[in-house]
Amino acid sequence: MRRGVTAIEMAVVLALIATMAGIMVPTFGRLRDGISLRNASAELMAALSLARHSAILRSAYTGIIIDRPDGHVTVVSAGDTILRRDLQGTYGVTLSSTRDSTAYSPLGHGFGAANLSAVITKGRVADTIFVSREGRVRR
Repeated sequence: MRRGVTAIEMAVVLALIATMAGIMVPTFGRLRDGISLRNASAELMAALSLARHSAILRSAYTGIIIDRPDGHVTVVSAGDTILRRDLQGTYGVTLSSTRDSTAYSPLGHGFGAANLSAVITKGRVADTIFVSREGRVRR
């Protein structure tokens, strides 16, 4: 009795491995994109929260500037830059929004035309963040 593997058995095993890899590789890509997207969304939501809290604590109007082409988010209060994040460079995401900025009053409410929708995408994964007139942030 001979021990070993025939060429047909080896071809079947390699075909199964190739099929499984073909199924798993795109799944891992979407998983990686999803992780980057969630992290970028969390940073944007943290920046919005920081802007609202800064407006309340400083009793000053605080704005958030969304630089869509570069993917930067900047929080400015009374002429001082409090926070600047490069979401595109850090996470490789694309940032788009209905407006390029929003502001909070010293009471923490949205100021002016305060409704804002920001869409963050990476690959085939997307997340939308909404800011209401009251200044509340939700996904």
